[in-house]
Amino acid sequence: MNKQQLAKNGEDIAAQYLQSQGLILIRKNFRCKLGEIDLILQDKETIVFCEVKTRTNLKFGDPLEAIDKKKLNKLVKLAQYYLITEKNNNPFRIDCVGIYIQGEDYFINWIKNCTL
Repeated sequence: MNKQQLAKNGEDIAAQYLQSQGLILIRKNFRCKLGEIDLILQDKETIVFCEVKTRTNLKFGDPLEAIDKKKLNKLVKLAQYYLITEKNNNPFRIDCVGIYIQGEDYFINWIKNCTL
């Protein structure tokens, strides 16, 4: 499985998991001049912008360790851009999902409201 297939697989797993937790999927892979948001969901009145990191081994660390302050700052800017372009005044938060795939099994770590 190449990196793009792994990322898509991880995003699909994350989307299914988050929907099973009551969130509503709005959009996958929102792209604009500033970058990309993996998943956009709704949790009651809150718009959730979700970054997904997927790994098949841990030699480079936990998937969530790849999300640093710089990435979180970029996600906030992307979220603000999305809300402005969609004329959406709902509150928002940034969530992060780490997925570790081991053969047919996978493990999910969901962090709500990631802060800088």
